[in-house]
Amino acid sequence: MKTIVFIDGENFVYQMRDSLAKRRLIKYRDELARVDIRKLLSDLLQDPTMKQSKILYYAAKVRVVDNTPELKERTERYATEAEKWKAVLASQNVEYIEAGHLLVRDGKPCQQCGHKEPVLTEKGVDVQLATDLIRSSGENVRLVLLSSDGDLIPAVEESKRRGAEIVYVGFYGVSNNTLANAASRKLIINGKIAAAALGPKPKEEAPRSQKEGTSRKPRKSQGRPNFAEDSLMAAIEQQHTQHDHGDN
Repeated sequence: MKTIVFIDGENFVYQMRDSLAKRRLIKYRDELARVDIRKLLSDLLQDPTMKQSKILYYAAKVRVVDNTPELKERTERYATEAEKWKAVLASQNVEYIEAGHLLVRDGKPCQQCGHKEPVLTEKGVDVQLATDLIRSSGENVRLVLLSSDGDLIPAVEESKRRGAEIVYVGFYGVSNNTLANAASRKLIINGKIAAAALGPKPKEEAPRSQKEGTSRKPRKSQGRPNFAEDSLMAAIEQQHTQHDHGDN
């Protein structure tokens, strides 16, 4: 049977990092590069052929928005992070598909001053994923869907009508039951399965001054951004952000 995997990128990154962070296995978003997506799917489906199956990862195309200096800095950083993530997926032979775009809109007003912080949301990604899901359907085809987007239900139903087996994959505690019920069967990624797919931490290289045996002090680190600071997906999920009101 031919198998194709469809991953809703925003949903996958957000839920995977949440699952691993709850177990205190990772702290930073870039540590998701240690996740072996093919092992994750192979263990979940109990199917070793998943290591050769086609995997499609869908994400919004990131463009730099220069409406304000802050927004320009944020979107430039997100674009850089997206390129790094593409390289990670390419190393695992996962195809990165840019679909739709990021839409800038006003967030919820601050309760203290009424200021509305711009929020980035994905637009059009689900449309492309749904279209490709239907086009890939047919007899003797298994389509594995990692998403919690209820808008995909019509595409799932049409793909089943065309003869495909639809396997819904969700995360423990946050799966979409309506979408899962529309599929042929349902599988859940729990903390144990997520943890098993996480590779070892890379060995940190010693500071240059230590390797050279000099007494020169290493440069002060700028620190490593946390999830909320460096993750595009966290920014998309975030409905509003706090900002400086000045001294009261």
